[in-house]
Amino acid sequence: MELCSRGLSFGAALALIGLLPWISVRDPAMTILRERYGDRAPTPEVVEAVRAELGLDESPIASLCGWFVGVLRGDWGTSWAREESVLSLITPALGVSLLLACAAFLVAALVALGVLVPALTQYAKGASPRGATGVLGLLAALPSFLYAVLLMLVGAVWLGWFPPYGWGTFLAGVLPALALGVPTGAFFAGLGLHTLSTAAREPWVATWTLGGISRSRIAGALAQRSSPTLLPQAGITLVALVGGSAAVEVVFAVPGLGRLLVTSVRGQDVPVLQGAVLAVFLVAVAVGAVSRGLGRRAFRRASTSSSASVAVRGVAARGWKSWSVPAAAGGLLIAVVGVGFPRDPVASAHERLAPPSLALPLGADALGRDVLARLAHGTVETIAIALGVVFVCLCVGVLTSWLGPFAAGPMDVAVALRPIVVGALLATVLGPSAWGAAVAVAAVMWVPFAQHASSTFAQIRARSYWQLLPFLGVRPLQLAVRYTVPAAIPGLLQHAFLRLPAVALALTSLAFLGLGPQQPSSDWGLLIAAGLPYAETAPWVMLSPVAATLLLALVAAYFGLNAPGARLAGAL
Repeated sequence: MELCSRGLSFGAALALIGLLPWISVRDPAMTILRERYGDRAPTPEVVEAVRAELGLDESPIASLCGWFVGVLRGDWGTSWAREESVLSLITPALGVSLLLACAAFLVAALVALGVLVPALTQYAKGASPRGATGVLGLLAALPSFLYAVLLMLVGAVWLGWFPPYGWGTFLAGVLPALALGVPTGAFFAGLGLHTLSTAAREPWVATWTLGGISRSRIAGALAQRSSPTLLPQAGITLVALVGGSAAVEVVFAVPGLGRLLVTSVRGQDVPVLQGAVLAVFLVAVAVGAVSRGLGRRAFRRASTSSSASVAVRGVAARGWKSWSVPAAAGGLLIAVVGVGFPRDPVASAHERLAPPSLALPLGADALGRDVLARLAHGTVETIAIALGVVFVCLCVGVLTSWLGPFAAGPMDVAVALRPIVVGALLATVLGPSAWGAAVAVAAVMWVPFAQHASSTFAQIRARSYWQLLPFLGVRPLQLAVRYTVPAAIPGLLQHAFLRLPAVALALTSLAFLGLGPQQPSSDWGLLIAAGLPYAETAPWVMLSPVAATLLLALVAAYFGLNAPGARLAGAL
């Protein structure tokens, strides 16, 4: 069943990529006509000639078959904007993205090892390490584009230690690798700490310790017991680094696949977009298959060391110190909304780039608009859309969890096509919009809900009273509606609430890339992107939405640490 599901899902994904020129609401011929032949009037005859030149005069099925055959032969088409071979553009860009992903993975490994090796030593001694779990949660919750902006501002603009953009030298790759690698390393470190703490509480650890087994052997066994959880995540993370590095590549002008993806959407160069998405998809499928195989092999090896399995559990925070910081962060966001929402976010009634003052607590932007007002309206807009996305993801996840093996293919496709890739596809088809960004995030974020619902339903079905109900005459539909789903709703609703900050940050990332809401929207990502050119002359324009994003990341980090069964989650 799983093999059939994956085959159908992968085929549907390839068909969607191949049909991109036909499902766009914007006529590609008009775009190419404006770019190539700006002096020619867009008469029906001229437009039809351009359509024939682009190969759009064929039927969709014939075009899809021709594109697929060409891909198999190594001919991925010709760029509409550059009139070059798509493969000649994709190959070097993919090489740059893979090199950047490897460098970021190395940074992530160093960060994770710097935390996990001392923790492993402590667990082997029978002690519980004092880890900076809260700091790891914050580092993992921050979106990569925010790391890129902050690193460029500090390392390139203020200190001048690194070049602010470009590629080809060692120094040029340091900041992009850090921007991608630090949150990834924090994610792995947090996940590893949770997994190690669970493995260290298994009975065999105490037995080995009393039996005089050496600490090094216990540490090795603990690492082996944790590998089934960490190894599959390594493959997924590598895919995420390749397919989700667009924001970092745009900030630092790295000529990688992500930047090529964004520029092809802006120029409506559909053949290049098809090639970029196909490359990301193929890399994701290949790495996903390898990571699943490594995970199964690691699980078989780990299962021989003890009878218990390793599960990742949330760590419940205790005491007022655990919630004081996120409560303060949430309170500041509420205060910003309360003070700034009554103000006008659209009127250009102030001096251009006016500094902060009593009348303008956060200054004015490049168009003379009140930054505080735009920040407050952007907060309400972003969180309102995030609420809708989370609700849709929850419903889709619950419904999908009932499909069992049939859901394997859609889940693999959702993991392979990152939010930024789906956002690029929807921006090409429908144009960039807030609803397109919402659909892009929902198309990926439903997977954790489906996994959570599936495991919750399995636990409910294992209860003794549930197994007796069919013998008492309870029908399957009644069993699901009256007993199974209601018992799972409290935990699923809590999970939905905990996912809200991460979804909001994902929406902000898409808006930053121009794949989400457009002006005059007050989305945080748009505010940061608009303020980036004035980082030196008027830093308040950019730092205000950056600070708001940091506050939301604090809340997301706290929720991620206290979610039952939830993993520390990084954004796009």
